[in-house]
Amino acid sequence: MSGSQINLNDALPSRATLKIDPEESPVEHAARVRAESRSKLIEDCMRVTVFTVTLLCLLFVGGLAAYEGFLDPNASAEAKHWGPTVLTSLFTGSVTFLLGRAVGRASGR
Repeated sequence: MSGSQINLNDALPSRATLKIDPEESPVEHAARVRAESRSKLIEDCMRVTVFTVTLLCLLFVGGLAAYEGFLDPNASAEAKHWGPTVLTSLFTGSVTFLLGRAVGRASGR
C-alpha cells in the first residue's frame, strides 16, 4: 500500500460501513436542523401527554378506590374489600416501575 492509498478493509472493522454524502449547503443544513428540532419537540410533547394522561387515570382510579374502600359509609362489603386491593396494586406497580427505572439507569441500560 502506498502512502496516498488507504486499505479500507484493514482500517474498518468487519461490520462497519462507509458512506460518502455530498456536502450539505447552509440552506439544507438549516432545513434539516429545523426538521429534527420539530420532530424532537413533537416526540417530547407526545411523551409528556402520555405521561400526564396515564398519571391522571391512575390518580382517578386510586382516588375512587380510596373513597370506596375507606371513606364511603354506604359502600358494600365487596367495595370495601376491592378498594384496598386496588390501592395495594397501584402502589406496588408504581414502586416496581420507579425502582426498575432507577436500577436500569444505574446499571447503564
